[in-house]
Amino acid sequence: LYGYGTEITGQFSEKTAGDVEAFQRHFRPERVDGIADFSTIDTLHRLLSALPRFS
Repeated sequence: LYGYGTEITGQFSEKTAGDVEAFQRHFRPERVDGIADFSTIDTLHRLLSALPRFS
């Protein structure tokens, strides 16, 4: 939903981990590990809630 083209499959695949790493490199470069931890998910939620269509 934020532009990374991640397919929603219900599985955390290598592609998903790569997309998470790309997101982290952009928004949290101090720790890029591909793990969708609280910090990563919180950042994504905050960014999405700021978009007009998700407000």
